Amino acid sequence: MTAKINGRTLACLMAFFLMLPPTLVRAEIPLAHFARDNEFQSVRISPNGDYIALIAPSGNRTGLVVMRLSDRKIRVASTFGQNLHVNQLWWVGPERLAFSLIAKDPEIEVFNDQGILGAVNADGTGLVQLPGWLQMVDPLPDNPARAVVAEQPDWYYKDEGAPLAWFRLLNVFDGSLSRRRPAPERGAAAFLADRAGQVRFVIIHDKNLVPHAHWRGADKDDDWQRVEFPSVADPMRQVRPLRLAPDATQAYVRSWDAAGRLCLVRLDLKTGRQTALACDPSADLDDVVFSSDGSEPLAAVFASGRPEIRWLESSHAEQPLLRAALKSLGGGERHVVPVSATSDGSRFVLYAYGDRDPGQYFIFDRRTNETSLLVSQREWIDPGAMSEVRPVTFEARDGYRLHGYLTLPRGRPASKLPLIVNPHGGPFWVRDRWNWDADAQMLASRGYAVLQVNFRGSGGYGRSHTEAGKQGWGTVMIDDITDGLRWATAQGLADPSRVCIYGASYGGFAALTSAIRYPELYRCVIDYVGVYDLASFNWLAFAAGTGTFSRYIDEYVGRSGTLLKAQSPKTHIGELRAPVLIVHGGADERVPIKHAQALRADLEKRKHPYEWLVKDSEAHGFYNEQNRIELYERMLAFLDKHIGTGIDTAAPGTPPAP
Repeated sequence: MTAKINGRTLACLMAFFLMLPPTLVRAEIPLAHFARDNEFQSVRISPNGDYIALIAPSGNRTGLVVMRLSDRKIRVASTFGQNLHVNQLWWVGPERLAFSLIAKDPEIEVFNDQGILGAVNADGTGLVQLPGWLQMVDPLPDNPARAVVAEQPDWYYKDEGAPLAWFRLLNVFDGSLSRRRPAPERGAAAFLADRAGQVRFVIIHDKNLVPHAHWRGADKDDDWQRVEFPSVADPMRQVRPLRLAPDATQAYVRSWDAAGRLCLVRLDLKTGRQTALACDPSADLDDVVFSSDGSEPLAAVFASGRPEIRWLESSHAEQPLLRAALKSLGGGERHVVPVSATSDGSRFVLYAYGDRDPGQYFIFDRRTNETSLLVSQREWIDPGAMSEVRPVTFEARDGYRLHGYLTLPRGRPASKLPLIVNPHGGPFWVRDRWNWDADAQMLASRGYAVLQVNFRGSGGYGRSHTEAGKQGWGTVMIDDITDGLRWATAQGLADPSRVCIYGASYGGFAALTSAIRYPELYRCVIDYVGVYDLASFNWLAFAAGTGTFSRYIDEYVGRSGTLLKAQSPKTHIGELRAPVLIVHGGADERVPIKHAQALRADLEKRKHPYEWLVKDSEAHGFYNEQNRIELYERMLAFLDKHIGTGIDTAAPGTPPAP
């Protein structure tokens, strides 16, 4: 027997449930849905449009899948051994696919940065491992037997003794290599080749991280010629070549303008003249949409808030068709961008994502003007059940304009919400974005709003924005995060008596430091693989290598022992009032576990309340799905305990009971 509920009764029930605090309303979305990795990624279409290749994680390995488009049948589904993961894909011919593998230590959940190249036919035959530690420069899809590859010295950590970068032609069937040819000077090199496979242009970052450009003629024995280029340090190698024009006398480059913004620039390789094709007054160039043959940029993407496509002046036939296709898929709710195309431009792979949508891949067929779904990255996620991510802007205490994102729990009024402040890691040249974020969506599904601030030091908003955070780990960056919180409470969006802060890596440092400097604002802290002692952290950076990386640490983090001590949470731990959840990986090399252990020891001396979650097999972050689920469970229990219901939150920052 079933009871009937009339519309008025249902409306009253819904209103009642919406008024309940987050600890009494629990969404049905399992935590495992947020902890799982993407099912598919990096979708690439073959030059003739017959096949789709994609990367597919599977337990302790990541494989590749090749699907025939005509019947959607899987032709290849291969993995390459335990703890081996396919990282990138390139079609090197109509039926030949190259890929890179990275290894993960079987004892710890961490990946090796270097890759091994391999190649396989679209039907699964002809699998070979290619020699050496090589980087793909150009797959040369018009030459099915060859690709241009580079051997790159680990320059970022070395001094003047580092070797030159080299480039050479690779036979993608038997692995044979042509004679090595050197870059024109020492440094980290990014090469561009013409359609014939001749390397014609390179940007090299020297030991001081200043980029230098070089160009040469079509003959392989032609000498390199220096191209005039802005002489400004570029710590994260933001300046990089994108494509060569068909005649190889011009290059499209991501480069700084006079105002310190990253723009799309056309560089005349003979004269050095730079022409800015697309710039934004507040945001750096995020992406470029090129025609299928790579001959012309069709659009540029900027993202001060939501990503925005700006179409360039062009007579290329693909532009109006792509504009229509992207608009139809986006619908105002998603950002859509082409990620792969056939050599004749008849078919494109489009990637669509949004704040509520983790991402889907579509095929757009120019001949029929039809779009069809290929795969979803997380098909178990229902976008309709996810929460809005709202771009926000506000002024810091000194009038400086800042950007960020506020995730608002679905189905709850945007008023007096319990809030989690979530500073990002990095911190320099890294930023938060308008997209589906597993941590933020998980917290929002349980009723918490999440604030992410792109504080000074973050990337994406011009060179001056990043450099304004230099040596400000514990000062200006923390003030910007705090001003974001104060903005959210002043707007009535957040309940000032129910605020906690959670961050990883630099974000863990920022979480601790924020609660130390502003104890009246935070009820609890989650420190995830965070730095505790800056002096110790800086010494480890020196130990990791000499030269370039150490100079970067000196300039951006700080070299003065007085400065590092003054900005370290360890120095001021006695001022902390909020309880702490400490989360760390026992095998973390980036921020060794001794930081967490020192924090725990200092809290115990003071009888300060804390909780402890350490996984010995994890490194700088939790990669194992079950460990991430446990992390989410512990986080939610900790948050509910301190900013949930049934507790006195009238006086944030009061000294905790022993």
